[in-house]
Amino acid sequence: MNKDTIQEGLYDELLSEKKKELLASENFEKKLETVDPEEFSSYAAIYLERFLRITLDNIKQKDRIEKGLKLCNSFIKQLADINNSFDEEDLATEEILLSVLNQKNKIKRKSIELVHPGIPLSQSALLVNSRDEYRIGFELKKEIQSADRIDFICSFIKWSGLRLLKEEIKQCIGHGIKVRVITTVYMGASDKKAIDELQEMGAKVKVSYDTRRTRLHAKAWLFHRNTGYSTAYVGSSNLSASAQTDGLEWNVRISNIESPQLIQKFEASFESYWNSKEFKIYEGTENEKKVLSAALNQESTVSFNQTFFDIKPYSFQQEILEKLELERIVKENKKNLVVAATGTGKTVISAFDYKNFKNEFDGEPKLLFVAHRKEILKQSLHTFRQILKESSFGELYVDRFIPNEWNHVFASIQSLHSGEFNFEKDHFSAVIIDEFHHAEANTYQRLLDYVEPRYLLGLTATPERTDGKNVMDFFGGKATAELRVWDAIEKGLLSPFQYFGVHDNTDLSNVNWVRGKYDRTELETLYTSSNERMSFIEKELKDKVRDPFEMKALGFCVGIQHAQYMEQKFNEMGIPSIHLSGNSDRATRDSAISKT
Repeated sequence: MNKDTIQEGLYDELLSEKKKELLASENFEKKLETVDPEEFSSYAAIYLERFLRITLDNIKQKDRIEKGLKLCNSFIKQLADINNSFDEEDLATEEILLSVLNQKNKIKRKSIELVHPGIPLSQSALLVNSRDEYRIGFELKKEIQSADRIDFICSFIKWSGLRLLKEEIKQCIGHGIKVRVITTVYMGASDKKAIDELQEMGAKVKVSYDTRRTRLHAKAWLFHRNTGYSTAYVGSSNLSASAQTDGLEWNVRISNIESPQLIQKFEASFESYWNSKEFKIYEGTENEKKVLSAALNQESTVSFNQTFFDIKPYSFQQEILEKLELERIVKENKKNLVVAATGTGKTVISAFDYKNFKNEFDGEPKLLFVAHRKEILKQSLHTFRQILKESSFGELYVDRFIPNEWNHVFASIQSLHSGEFNFEKDHFSAVIIDEFHHAEANTYQRLLDYVEPRYLLGLTATPERTDGKNVMDFFGGKATAELRVWDAIEKGLLSPFQYFGVHDNTDLSNVNWVRGKYDRTELETLYTSSNERMSFIEKELKDKVRDPFEMKALGFCVGIQHAQYMEQKFNEMGIPSIHLSGNSDRATRDSAISKT
């Protein structure tokens, strides 16, 4: 590139006088801003470093050290005239300081040598586990041996990976070096043996027992050094043998000398996780080992029906519970609605709220929990038993299950109507209705008109209805607490999703519009009368989904005829499919659910 031209694009540097003169031409549209005083030090250091490096590289190699030292020390002397903290003793020599060890500490350190990693401590690097290059597993061994404190955060910990570093970690802890580890039980991928071994060696271990969703994907090490030469590794390698040695893994080694702000960010983030209520200290007690085994699904002897865990609400759930208590106790509002995205634990919130209500109640409040599916009721009953730690709590009222005591009933709306409400209006002190957006339906409306509880709680993820009615009207026009999908994703509670809006070019102009919606029969006929739309769907699936033949998906249809048509077409395409509707029998429905 001509020295008198400027390349188009983005920059982030102090502007030189030469470039400033070139940019004065009318040919350039430029964007400038005055450097922030707080950031000037970083910009100036980067600017000067470039000129110093070019100058030193241009000195003949045989003279580079001698002339380079004169140049560096001349610069330091000039700085000393401005900064009184510099003096003659700060002038550089031709020797590199690699390590310092007080003779008194040789006994303390015993067999641990101050071994240098292959990558200089002052430099950052990218490790890709390639042949004849640095591999993260071997570098970690050396980093461990020279650390004064170690923090390790990893989604999965495997015995095969720990085995490679076991002796170095054991020696390190044995000589008083503090090691902290954060991990998870998600997908049962961690090995209980590895977590137990770390704890038994003396590492401080914290575990997230959240098996429902992925909260932690980080894989990173931080090696604190009192000399200031701390280093960190952040990348794709879990603690497994393949990831540490020959897997196609990418990991960035960060130096505190080059990037102190990144090390500071690591330290702050790790501390926030370490102090989070989501991560529980693991001390290896018998009860903790049972819980860990069950969560990892690595032992079959633990029965969830018989073992209770010390479950506590997450911070976002606790906020909702506090709002409910405020409404119920302070404002004496006996009807509350919780709007919370699917997957954020609405049932858990309701169970804790009932527990709080129970503590406020004079006696044992009778409970009615209403949902529209047996599977939901069974899961909800299990959740309440766990949180209340009562193995006999609650009875089902669905299908062939009929309550005997009628104290705490988990009922389907269909069963309640078939029994014609064979209980007094005020029999239940607390009524919880799941999926409250169904409340406008006649079946739910009849129940709401009948029961007279001391406390009513509605749960829903979607208060908005397609018919324009607002379920919040039943609660004075507002929800007590809301946690929408977009909020949950932003908080990291749910996985972000990709949404594709695809136009299928179907012409709906000739379909009659009746009572605020398209005529169902005409719409079904339109969607099932041509195979062109199906060919379009097949093309888009193959374009958007990695392997349509392995996907698990739900499709929503206009009606039963449309659902049967789509089932047939997908099966012809080679994608196993089944249609479900209100007419499907129980065996068909159970079979479909078991295959998902």
